This record gives sequence, C-alpha cells and structure tokens, in this order.
Amino acid sequence: MQVLGAPSAPTVLGPTGTVAPGRVVLSWRHNPVDSTAQTAARVEVRRVVSALSTELVQVIEVTGAAQTAALTLPVGQYMWTVRTRGMYDGGAAGDSAAWSPAGGGLGSPGQFRVATPPVVGITVPGPVVGTSSTQVAWSYSQAEGHAQSSAVVELVELVDGVPSGPVESVSVSGAGASVAMSSRLPHGSAWQVTVTVTSAVRQTATARVVVSVVYPSPPAPVVEAVWDESRGAMSLALANPAPLPVSERVVSLVPDPLLARPQAWDTPGGALAVSGGSGDGWAQAVPVVPSWGCRLSLADPVPVVAGQQAAWSVDVAAAAPPEAEDTLLLWTSDWWVNAEVTKTASEVSTSTAAVSGNNGRIGTSTRPLPGGRTYRLAMLVSCEADCYVDMGAYYMTTAGAYSRSLWPANNRKQLSAGTDRQLIWVDLPITYRAGEDRLQCIAYLRAGGRRLVVHDAVVLDVTGQDTGAPAEPAAPSLAVSASADGSTAVLDGAAVSVSADGATVVVDGAATSADGATAIVDTTAAPVAVPGVDVADHAVVSVEVAWLGPDGTVLAVTSEPAAPGAAPAGGVRAVVAATVPAGAVAARPAVVCQGATLWVRRPLLTTATSPAGLVTEWWDPAGPYAQLGGQSYAVSVSADGTTSVVPNSPPAARNRVSRSVDGGTTWEPLDAEVPLDYATSDPLALSYGETMYRAEAVSADGASAATVVAAVADSQAMWIGGGPAYTTTAPLYGDPAHALDVDLAERDTAYFAGRRLPVELAGTQEARSLSVSATLDDDDMAILDTLAALAVLPGPVVYRDPVGRRMWCSMSGLRLPRDYRGGIWGVSLDLVEVDPDD
Repeated sequence: MQVLGAPSAPTVLGPTGTVAPGRVVLSWRHNPVDSTAQTAARVEVRRVVSALSTELVQVIEVTGAAQTAALTLPVGQYMWTVRTRGMYDGGAAGDSAAWSPAGGGLGSPGQFRVATPPVVGITVPGPVVGTSSTQVAWSYSQAEGHAQSSAVVELVELVDGVPSGPVESVSVSGAGASVAMSSRLPHGSAWQVTVTVTSAVRQTATARVVVSVVYPSPPAPVVEAVWDESRGAMSLALANPAPLPVSERVVSLVPDPLLARPQAWDTPGGALAVSGGSGDGWAQAVPVVPSWGCRLSLADPVPVVAGQQAAWSVDVAAAAPPEAEDTLLLWTSDWWVNAEVTKTASEVSTSTAAVSGNNGRIGTSTRPLPGGRTYRLAMLVSCEADCYVDMGAYYMTTAGAYSRSLWPANNRKQLSAGTDRQLIWVDLPITYRAGEDRLQCIAYLRAGGRRLVVHDAVVLDVTGQDTGAPAEPAAPSLAVSASADGSTAVLDGAAVSVSADGATVVVDGAATSADGATAIVDTTAAPVAVPGVDVADHAVVSVEVAWLGPDGTVLAVTSEPAAPGAAPAGGVRAVVAATVPAGAVAARPAVVCQGATLWVRRPLLTTATSPAGLVTEWWDPAGPYAQLGGQSYAVSVSADGTTSVVPNSPPAARNRVSRSVDGGTTWEPLDAEVPLDYATSDPLALSYGETMYRAEAVSADGASAATVVAAVADSQAMWIGGGPAYTTTAPLYGDPAHALDVDLAERDTAYFAGRRLPVELAGTQEARSLSVSATLDDDDMAILDTLAALAVLPGPVVYRDPVGRRMWCSMSGLRLPRDYRGGIWGVSLDLVEVDPDD
C-alpha cells in the first residue's frame, strides 16, 4: 500500500544572478513525499518594483513531468515561485491541498536580474606593435549604465596561429580601462590579447585581438654585384647607410582616391566600392594582403556593373607573396535578407545596401565556389547602438539544401554605438564533404544588440595569403614639396622628370578636397635633372587638370600659369583650384613644361637631402611603419586624413647575404652573419646568366631591411672550382668541349623463369656524368697547376659552363698531355654529379 500526499516545496535551480534579455528558462526540482513524479506545475513570474512590492508578469501552467518553463523578459529585476503536484489529488481537502508549498520568492534563488550584456572593445594595441612591450586599453559600455567592476587581461604568444607558452594575466579592479603588460615581444612574433570584463551585476564580455610585432627596420643596404672574370667569381660590395635624422622632411601622404569623385564616396579597404550604393558605377578594388605594401590599378579604369568582375592588377613591394597577383575578386551583388527562423532565402535583393533588424541575417545566394580555398567575407557596416554580428558560411548540398554551418575563429564582431562605415571581415576555409559542392556566406545579428546597416559586402578569394586586416593603398598628398636644393619637383606626391629623349612621362593620379567638390593641383621648382637633358629647357610653364567623362573623353581642362619666386625653395609654383564639372568622373593632373607635358603616373616620395631617393613602395596602413627609399618611417594619420611620415630607422648591427640562381624561386645562404660595409666574392655564382643577391641589414633587435639586386655574367669559359669555400678556380677557355651522360643508377636486366624476355631492374637514383676537354698552352701553366691541385683536394668540385649550368661533381681522370711541337696542352677530365656538401 502507498500513502499519497502533497509534495514538499520544489527546489528552485535557476536562473541565478544576471541573465541577458530575451528568452529566459526557469528550472526547478520536484520534491515528492510519496515518490510520485510531477504531474503538473504552476509558475508565477513577478517584476520587483521595490523591496516590498512586486507586480505580476505571467503565470505559466506546466502539464506533465517537465521541470522547466521559458518566457521572454525585458530588462529588469524579477522573482518567481513554483508549486508542483504529484499523483495525490488532495482528498477531502480538495484540489488546493494537492499542490506543494511555493518554492522561490523574494530573497531566494528565485530572484534574478535581466540586463543587457556589457560590450568591450580593445582599443590598444592595434594590429601591429612596434615596441618590445605593449599597453592594453579597452572601451566598456553597458546599456543600463552598470559600471565595470573588474577586468582580466591576458597576453599569450601564438606559434603557427596556436597559443603557446605561458599566459601573462593581469587583473584590474574597478573601472580601470588600461594596463601595462610586462611580457617582452620579440620582433616577428605574434600575440593574442584577451580582455574579459565583468559588470556590476556580474555579467561578463570578452574581446580578443591578434597583433604582430614589427620593429622599425634599419636602412636597407646598398649592394653592388659585378662579375670578376679574373677570379671566376661575382664581386659583392655592401654599404650600410646611416639612419636619417628625425628632422628629415618628407612629402606627406593622404589616401589616394584614384579617381576624382564629384560626390561623397566611401571606399572600404578590401572591398569593391560602387558609387552611391547603387548597382553600377565606378569601382575601386583593393586586395586584402597584410604586412606588405601594394598599389592596385584598375584596367583603364572601367565601369563595373553589379554581378560583373573588374579587371585589375597590382604592383607589390619586393617581399610580397606571388599569390597576391592572382587574388580572385568576386562582386557579390546578389544578396538576400530574411528572418533567422529559416535557412532558405525568402527574398533576393540586387542592392548592395541592406538593413537588417534584431536577430536578422544577411547572406549570399547559394554559389558553387570551389572547395579547398579560403574566402574572405567583408562588409562595410554602421550601427547607432551596440551590435553583435556572427560571420560564417553554410555548406549546401548539390540540391541546394542546407548541410551544416561554418563558424571560424573570431567570427563574433562586437560593434560599439556610433560605428560609422566600419569594415568587418572573417576568413572562411572551405572544405566540402561528400554531397556538398556550394555554399552561402552569411552574417547573423545576435540577440541583445540593435539595428545594423550593411552598406556594402564582398567575397574575396585569399587562398595562400597571410591573415590580417585588409590593406588599403597608401597615396601621395595633394600638397607639393621641393628638395632643399630646389632640384626636385613633386606634383601630387610624384617627382616630375623628363626622359632623355624628351618623351612624355605618363603617370596616373588625381586628388580632390575633403568635400569632394574642389580639385587642387600644385607644383613647385624645376624638374629632376636627367642625364642629357637641360632642365632649363623644361621649365614649368603651368599646371592643368583634364576632367574626364565616363567614356574617357575630356570634358574640360582647367589650367593656371606658373608664378616665379613663390616656391619654398625658389623656382616656380603653380596652383589650380577648380570646381569639378558636371558629369566628370575622373581628373588627370599635369605639369606643362617647355618642350613637354608631364603626366603624373606613379606615386613617389622624395626627401630633402636625397633627390635620388625616389621610391615606388607602399605599406600596410594598419602597421606603424613605412619602408621608403631604403629607410624606415613612423606613420601617423591626422584627423583630416593626412598621413605624415618621420624617419625612425635604427642603425644596422650586421648583415645577412643569400643568392638565387633560379630567378628568386629559391635562396641559398651565402654569409649568415657579416659585418657592416662588407665586401666579398662569390665563386658559386653562375658564370653565364643572372645571379640574384639578397642583402639584409639586421638591427640589434632583429628587425631587418633587404635589398635585392641581379648581376649578369657572360663568361665563355668552363670553370672548375674546389677547395675551402670553392675559392680555388680554374677556367678552361681553349676549344672547350663537354659531353653529358644521364642514366638511372644500377640499371640492369634479369631473366626469370616463365618469361621469354628479361625484366629491367633499376632504382630511382640518377647517374649524371660529364666528360670535359679543353686546350691550353705553355702560358697557362698557372691554370694547369690549379687543375692538378684540384685533382688531389678532398670534397666535390663545382662545374660551371657557358650554357648557364652549375653542378657539384666528383672529379677523376684528369689528364694533361702536352704536344712538344707547339707547346699545346690537352686537358681532359671526368665529372660525376653528386650532392653538394652543404
């Protein structure tokens, strides 16, 4: 016999503390006295008005054994109670006696708070740190005004993108928003910075950034490489320039609009911008490649219609990876926007601008993009209030159905109130499974945030590139500067020069004022002196701007004569200020000189003391330094967008030298550690053809700057070199001849029972041998003696010839017969190729 009775008060389990607004789950544990399961529950939720009063929010009736209930709650303080019943029906006392006493209530675990989660964003450091230690600073906000109560800052080194080594952790009490970290950050390392904040109501939020450590580089070495036929070696001379003083004046820089734009036009780095957010217009594309400089040029440029690809190319700095030249640009005009509850598109929008509300989603239509690639989803967004965005992808089946989701690392983007046209992005490594062959790139708005405006969105193929913030092109300033001696003129940041034959120098570039309505072109002083050209014959007459229509035709030309004596360093000066004509989409500035019109095409920089130091290099503006003309500069951007550069190269402490005989594909160490202002010879350079040398100046902190030169040799001799460092060399000039035999080692044939013909047996090792012969005379006794010495030296010899070959060989069979009648010596020897001795 079982005696039934009402259960005891249930135990309230959660929530406790503070939860986010939205769906809240209440849970409890049924406490029977008769061991019967819960058959029903009644939950009452009330908002706490004061310490002594509450108001009813909702009553939830639960049928069955479920011991949870869910409801949606806004910000506020709440308390709740729950009563349960089992199999007991109350008997004579009626239904009310079947219910347990209430569990929960004021002052119990049944009281909790609903508050908006705090938002934290790391403001310092930026993507690149240029010092051996760093400060960490962050911003904190909470919608209801709950202050930050504490924070924990962590710093850990990344090795191949994975946290490795000890974690430095610093705790901050109260509302402090910055802390100095003590870990030493070596040059070339990468680190992850994590900040976790806790609000006064015990809610937490975390922000992470990855930073690269790049110290200022020493001045790049000046390298000269010349073939020395007497030694059979390349003569190398390295000079290490002194760092420029901080006071050295350089031309300032501003973002280059590339095209004059009559209307305001925001162009995000790493995206394809379209005028006014419409489906077609003039486009500027920027490849997303970090940590090295680049400048992108559109083909012509041409109008780009939504759904089409833009033809473009990119000029890159010497250290750029070759993959950058093949970056695939996908123009994603076909975006859809719909509610979060479904994984299929309900609306297709051909606009590049879309607005999505709370818990909304934006994404591409299903696209059969190739697998095994990495795609970068980038969006230009704004928000008036705090916003949370998750960026990822959907894998789709061949039938177009949803298969699974991809949420890569760092997919959550936290945007602060007032964000205006900020670029957010995530890299998506795509690997399809069986049955999958297409995908959708997506972005979710998460609960707790506010409205997000998406102005522009693109997908880029960045396979093979390093991850990092999208790089925007640097550009010359509109202002003009001249060298101290008055010998260099700069128009729109580019040096004005004339070729020796007086031909026109063509350059692209244009500039507008901040309001987009006025173009100003300014030039100062005379052109750079070019050998064979009399600068006086090309004195500046005027400066002009040609305004171009969409089809490239010239709509109008504005010009202004030069005014003598107005330049800072003497010479002449001309300035044009003009309103952009209606219909103009591009401006082409020019300097008109006596005898030539000089169009500005390639942006350059010049310094006051080095007119010859004109360079065409660009840098990642996310980094703090620019390498220009072989010197490092600190880069800073003012509020009006003007970029200034100040010399900051440390002195070089040593050099590293390497060679390449295959056009730079592979590099061989020549001298790992060499002193400053160093000279040497290289007996392993090609005796015929091009040998490249890379000389790196290294600072005491490990930062480096490299110079690459190519040297050509055209020796007609066969060269045999050996001994220590292969410095003992002998040329074979007279009647040089060689025969090359190539085979597989240990090749043989064998007969087996049951087979009519033999079977070949061979390994994979190659056998390559050379038979070399030449003629010398009695005047070449030094060469004959060197050959005899090489024949008895241990170790391999290196063979080089007039067809550009270089082989390490084992030498044998040296014969030196002499014809007594004419003093003619015959030389013959055998060489078998071997692995170099490294």
